[in-house]
Amino acid sequence: MGRWIAALICLALGALFIYLAVRGLRRAWPWLAARRFTATVRSLRFDLAPENVKGRFAAAKSGVLATLEYLEGGRTQTAACRYAAALAGPSTPGQRVRIAVRADGKVKPAQELRPWWLLQAFLGAAFAAVGLVLLVNGREFLAQLSEHTVDAPTPAGSFVMAVGGAVSLALFAALLVCVMPIALRQYLWPLAWLALYALGMLEAVDAEYLGVLTEYTDDSTTLYPLFALRGETGTETFRAGASYRIKARPGEPYTVYRSRRSGRCCLAPQLLDYIFILVGLIPLWLLWILTSSFGLFGLGALLAAFGLA
Repeated sequence: MGRWIAALICLALGALFIYLAVRGLRRAWPWLAARRFTATVRSLRFDLAPENVKGRFAAAKSGVLATLEYLEGGRTQTAACRYAAALAGPSTPGQRVRIAVRADGKVKPAQELRPWWLLQAFLGAAFAAVGLVLLVNGREFLAQLSEHTVDAPTPAGSFVMAVGGAVSLALFAALLVCVMPIALRQYLWPLAWLALYALGMLEAVDAEYLGVLTEYTDDSTTLYPLFALRGETGTETFRAGASYRIKARPGEPYTVYRSRRSGRCCLAPQLLDYIFILVGLIPLWLLWILTSSFGLFGLGALLAAFGLA
């Protein structure tokens, strides 16, 4: 009875991941042939949705329009890219973002076209394969699996090791490419600010504090301060990170820092930001342990499955 339940669970998970993969592929299909470019944000225009309190804007209902410049064939091209979610778009002029450009000129953020459907299809195929094996020849499969050892491998054990190793390596790649860089930037940016400021690569500029974008979850509210300042293309908008605590009222002046080279804007770190570096080392270390564990287990399982370890 247990093998039938396990087979049905695996088949259900396989069907779910394959459904998600097909849906993701259908969305990405018109953009598969699009060219990818790294573009520089020249200006940002936030479409803000005011709340009942002055200076507070709902992030879920606000969007942002970015004017971008990129090189194509040695020539500078300009494009407008709209982000439906304000927090999913760029935060400052001078920021570099990846975009996809179709032959008809339509532009889409490359982050919305990440091929997660490939990972979903792989997971779906892996779960479906295990479910089918359990369904068709489950008794013999489980018997071989129970007899599997490193010194005396069985086909069933090698199959499970190969599938588990491939899934672990896929998760390792996803964490390493998509999650680890975000975590590193979040915890190490105060040290980067100190280095840039000491090297004279940041200039202090006067800006106007506009208020905050508010993001609501079940148990908390996160605030993202907004500023307006004079830039190369006129008045520009800059969105700070969620860790900032602003002691100003909407409409009051505030000092921000702009890179002399790229034009990117930022705020000076506060004392708590440096304290959070020490506290943040713990979850950062745990994340690295999790990521490396997936990689080591996946590599070891694949080597064992093919008799190389």
